[in-house]
Amino acid sequence: MRLRKRFSPDVVANFFENLGFLLSVGHSTYNGAQILYGDPTARRDKSTVGISKAAEVILEDLKSGTSLATALEAQSQYFGNLSGQIQAAEQAGKTNEALSRIATQLRSNNAIKKKVQEAMLVPFITLVLTLVVTWYLFTAVIPSLFDMMEQSGMLNLPQSTKIIMGIVAFVQQYKMSILLLITSSIVVILYLCHGPLKHLAHRFYCKLPLVGQIVCDNNLTSYYSTLYYMLMADSALDEAMEIATSSISNIYIKSQLTQACNLYQADGMSISDALRCVVAITTLELQTLEIGFTSNHSKFVLEQLSMRRRANLDSSLKMAIDLIEPISTIFLGLLFAVISLAVYTPLMNMSTMVS
Repeated sequence: MRLRKRFSPDVVANFFENLGFLLSVGHSTYNGAQILYGDPTARRDKSTVGISKAAEVILEDLKSGTSLATALEAQSQYFGNLSGQIQAAEQAGKTNEALSRIATQLRSNNAIKKKVQEAMLVPFITLVLTLVVTWYLFTAVIPSLFDMMEQSGMLNLPQSTKIIMGIVAFVQQYKMSILLLITSSIVVILYLCHGPLKHLAHRFYCKLPLVGQIVCDNNLTSYYSTLYYMLMADSALDEAMEIATSSISNIYIKSQLTQACNLYQADGMSISDALRCVVAITTLELQTLEIGFTSNHSKFVLEQLSMRRRANLDSSLKMAIDLIEPISTIFLGLLFAVISLAVYTPLMNMSTMVS
């Protein structure tokens, strides 16, 4: 079967959760995947279609005798980079537990993603509506009003009105050029942010007020939780650090965590000393990690750090959502207030003169 894109986090989470359950009751990985695939000729409801497709993707690989981790790695374009965690769990004999943990982690990460999308939806819609309304005013409504002013012989206009008139004349004259410039600028910026300047763009995201805190909390929540799950599966710390680093989406933070992993492996540093090169990790977290790994309470410490980062993330998201609406409202109010004063002040003056 050839798919167009990777499975959604919810589909992968449901598949892993069900497969983990089947493994826990004694089924082999192949038999479990075969059960989840079901009868291809039978009618399926929406809740099982995704699980069935996910099982179908790896079924042939499992039938040939490969491990689940190898099958997932071969189909990483559909499942993402999850084979490392599964491989460590298979070696430790805890595959079903790892599948359940990964399903929980995927749902948690997806819930965070949806919160961020919801927080950005209102300002995005507001911005689009503002641009559409402003464009309509500058190209259709305001020019007709200014034509009426010129025909009435009004010469003593406010400075704000003259500025708006100049902008309107410019927009009218170079309408298509402005649209082309805006479109090409958006395309170039998106290309640069996802290509040559991706590292710089991700670093910029981390430095933005409030947004940077959300980015850091989101990535470090994933790092600490993955590290915790890997150690719970009895993985070696260097391997756990590599796999936890691979789960990071921000390139800037990921490069620093990769450097920390190299320092731990090559130079023999402790994990707390190696992670000092990661700017997003606080001194308190480094001290907590040092105490936890020294006292053999590393798993508990990592779980607590993950929970704290998640709590900080929820708090930052709530603050962002609470701030976005009033800020966008104030911006819109100021914009239309300036335009209204510049346009309607001369009209009121003209109405007074006529009276």
